[in-house]
Amino acid sequence: MYFACIVLVASAFSLGGARAACCWPSKWEGGEGVNIGITKGEQTHLIEGYLFVHYDYDNKMIAVDEDVFRDGKEMKAKLIRDYKSKIQYSIANGVCTRQKLPGPMISNCILKNATKLGSYYMGMANKIQMTSYSFPAPHEHGKVSMTVSDDESCVLIGSIKTGSSKKRGDYLAAIGFVNMTPGIKDPSVFKIPDICKQSDDLPKVEVYLYSVF
Repeated sequence: MYFACIVLVASAFSLGGARAACCWPSKWEGGEGVNIGITKGEQTHLIEGYLFVHYDYDNKMIAVDEDVFRDGKEMKAKLIRDYKSKIQYSIANGVCTRQKLPGPMISNCILKNATKLGSYYMGMANKIQMTSYSFPAPHEHGKVSMTVSDDESCVLIGSIKTGSSKKRGDYLAAIGFVNMTPGIKDPSVFKIPDICKQSDDLPKVEVYLYSVF
């Protein structure tokens, strides 16, 4: 399923090793506004829409409700990523497919050895101080710039991701984070539906492509 590749997980953060420069909560929920341009040969595509992400690094689970438009055609789906089992479940139109996750869940931190691009502020009277970092995406050919707040909460603000995939082509994704809250209000969002337990599809999919979470 194409929409299964839109979301996703932290695509360029700590995989262990270097000390983290900035970490946001290990459990959080929030929205992502996404705009993605794709080119492959003479073909071009535009994906735009909204994703609501439930992220639980402690239990190695991510759930996503997505409502996006690809070239004007609406696509709605729910994704559940179980990193303990290394399986992603994609549910749409009453059908569930399973896919193998290509790597471990990325943590909730930007590494200290990421390249600092600069510090800025947003607003006028009530300024929000922020810093941008750049680093390669670990599971694909790509690069990410991530902007976070400078306070202790390290709130995600925005991201630009560029990269290339033999299957999907070249892409540029612009992501903005909104309405974020710490913790998970309803842990049942990670419950695997019964219809998914009957699915035998297990192709490996490029789930890290395009977005950040």
